[in-house]
Amino acid sequence: MMKINDIIKFIALAPGKVFANHLEALNHYPTTRTELKAALTANNLLSKTSIPNDGEYVEYL
Repeated sequence: MMKINDIIKFIALAPGKVFANHLEALNHYPTTRTELKAALTANNLLSKTSIPNDGEYVEYL
């Protein structure tokens, strides 16, 4: 289980774009998309992260 500070550190150290999924799931850490987006914005990391909505499809080539 990663807390928001762990997620920020992971994204900051990742060499490429990070795909954040399974947010707001009942059996995972209850980080909301809104909370994560705010934390990423505060740390200038939002452009490095894809946070899809439920049911959204993202294709990586």
